[in-house]
Amino acid sequence: MGVRRATKRRGLNRSATLSNAEPEKAQDEKNGLSRGRGALATSQGRLALSESKAAEVLDLSERTLQRLRLEGGGPAFRIAGAKRVIYPVAELEKWLNSRIVRNTGEAAALRKSAKG
Repeated sequence: MGVRRATKRRGLNRSATLSNAEPEKAQDEKNGLSRGRGALATSQGRLALSESKAAEVLDLSERTLQRLRLEGGGPAFRIAGAKRVIYPVAELEKWLNSRIVRNTGEAAALRKSAKG
């Protein structure tokens, strides 16, 4: 018998058995996938991050990422469902690398070009 824990989903309290998740976890491991909080990963590393995890990694607020999506100039993203936005890790790295500057003059030019 598995350890029981309380879960909350869509406003309803439900009880789940941890051992019930074992077959799903085993299948994911067999396929080389793992699902952490806010991330889809393979055995080689994470493929994509949720908006909140991407914001945390970039040291930005979620609202700033939302604004960058709306106005442009932010990292590329994917729509994963009706309301879910994910950021491929490769795109986050590409965006960060495009923003490397060597002096304050370059930083000012980058900010000016980002504003349009």
